[in-house]
Amino acid sequence: MCISLLPGESRSFGHVFLFDTGTSNGNLSGQSRSMSSIDFRPARPYRLVSASEDNTVALFEGPPFKFKTTFFRSFFLFTVILYEGVEGGKQGEFVDQSCKGNAHDGGVFGLCWSPDDSNIATASGDKTVKVWNVATKMLLKFVFFLFALLSIIWTKCGLFSVSLSGFIHCLDLETGSVVKTLRGHNKPITTLAVSADKSTAFTADFE
Repeated sequence: MCISLLPGESRSFGHVFLFDTGTSNGNLSGQSRSMSSIDFRPARPYRLVSASEDNTVALFEGPPFKFKTTFFRSFFLFTVILYEGVEGGKQGEFVDQSCKGNAHDGGVFGLCWSPDDSNIATASGDKTVKVWNVATKMLLKFVFFLFALLSIIWTKCGLFSVSLSGFIHCLDLETGSVVKTLRGHNKPITTLAVSADKSTAFTADFE
């Protein structure tokens, strides 16, 4: 399945297509401004959840996907709220007491689930990655960085965050430290080559 986000002012800001055939599988309407994030529940009952610039979170059910309901709360920016995945009922908030009742002291730009669905990790403009227990809503660990965090992903290989510096960081959750940092280019890439055994790629930039 493929989801297309449509910028601009219109009645619909997203559309769902079947990946293999390209046929329409739902029109994502119900929010008044552009969608900034979207996720898919890949198990029955299937659901789509979208976050919009109008400060709402919308729930869609399908296929074909149709609008079900929206949730609105002022000052969404620093909060992390857990909703039930079928009907969308609120199940609680993740709160760090040092952040004045919020999850972070800056905007939350990334969130991901652990492979076993027991924990979540959040990445924020306050330069921290935080790990939370889903059942208790308690903060388990946090890692501080020098730059704002823009995205995060949790795989079986580890937890990886992307910072405003452009670096990708691999985190060790046992120690709460960065075990590896991948640094990319700061100038346009001009050439690329692959090793004979196809295991390594080499890039060179304009600098």
